[in-house]
Amino acid sequence: MNFKERLSLNYGKLTPTDKVITTSVVKQPEFFFTHTIQQVTDEINVSPAAMSRYVKKLGYRGFKEFVLALEQQQDETNGTAQKKTENETLFSKVLETYTESLERSRKKDFDNDLRLASAMILDTPHVKAIGIGNSGLPAKQLVYSLYTQGLFIEAITSQTQIYYLKELLDATYLLIIYTVSGIDDYYREIVENAQKVGAKTIIITLNDESQAAELADIAFILPNGQAQVSENGSLYQVDNRILFFVLSESIAYYVKNELDQRHQNN
Repeated sequence: MNFKERLSLNYGKLTPTDKVITTSVVKQPEFFFTHTIQQVTDEINVSPAAMSRYVKKLGYRGFKEFVLALEQQQDETNGTAQKKTENETLFSKVLETYTESLERSRKKDFDNDLRLASAMILDTPHVKAIGIGNSGLPAKQLVYSLYTQGLFIEAITSQTQIYYLKELLDATYLLIIYTVSGIDDYYREIVENAQKVGAKTIIITLNDESQAAELADIAFILPNGQAQVSENGSLYQVDNRILFFVLSESIAYYVKNELDQRHQNN
């Protein structure tokens, strides 16, 4: 996972100081390659302790590992960079970020897992779409998308609901979990509890290092968006949950296709 992907996963946790550091990294990564942590922090007016907390928040063991990751990403960027047009606008940059994420999703080999997921949804008596916070929105979207196909499931969007759900779990349940970061300690426990009682789990996440996803029956690892620097130099993050909504619609289409095939075979 490269720097921008780690940044995307942890963007909601960034403090104002973290965003000052991030803006400097995005605008001039080369500066970090040739300067010590003390020189870097002096230049951007933050403390070395703040920098250390920042790199660990992103999952790096220390500043040196962080810089090595930046250098690797810079090499990859230089190798694939395309010439930018003079009339490129902020709006076109936003669209470009979404287009890139959608294109990376298109290259994922999800067809077989989508077919398996659609069969699991149809064959399991109790299907729950789970999402906490902003991830609750795509969970509700899946409910709506399946509703349009004549199938009714329930969205679980609070920790209180999840607490009671864990007490009810048995082999008749399928949990479809949306989580940007994976929240491993939290969702790993849920997946492990599901396994113990024979319940099925599907994880939809942007974190390709999620331990919870590794334990699930099916895992959809979607590509991250990327943080950008706007025209005035401020940092912004394009909402990468749009891919959750796209996948929700895709699941509904596969469910409809599975239903049609079953009707034809009967």
